[in-house]
Amino acid sequence: IKFALKFTQMNLRLTKEFKVGIVFVIATGILIWGLMFLNGMELFKHKMIVYAVYDRVDGLVPANNVAISGMKVGQVKDLYFSRTHPGKIVAELYISEEYPIPVNSVARINNSDNLIGGKYVEIVLGDSKKILKDRDTLESFIEASLGEELNQQLIPLKNKTERLLGSIDTVATLIQQVLNK
Repeated sequence: IKFALKFTQMNLRLTKEFKVGIVFVIATGILIWGLMFLNGMELFKHKMIVYAVYDRVDGLVPANNVAISGMKVGQVKDLYFSRTHPGKIVAELYISEEYPIPVNSVARINNSDNLIGGKYVEIVLGDSKKILKDRDTLESFIEASLGEELNQQLIPLKNKTERLLGSIDTVATLIQQVLNK
């Protein structure tokens, strides 16, 4: 009887320990799922990996959004220097498989419209009938920043101003020569 009583008490102790262990495993699973969810990676949705190669990334960092027509479809997983093309930067993009992307689409780095001014990758869809597959590479493009666009528009004005100043200098020299005589 004493042996049966001790065995029952030991069984109860194992049951409590087993329950604590089960609660710990479930809590750990929920914690991992929550962290993945907050990072934008869903465990039960398969995503394809797509690459884009850039000359520069202008502040793009891992975990930035990937969007199609303004709708988030994935995120930047990683950025690293290309082994085959020195000086080029490869962006590894996780994109949900439920969005068919034509092969001739372009991955463009854009400035975000929010106050912080972060970057994101906008996929401009092409018109090809072939659909992008896992581990394919997209064409890439970097949207010009406001300063670059301003410089491009001001260069012709600067050139005209320099020619005008040269002409004014020539006229002033001629007037000075006439007045000196």
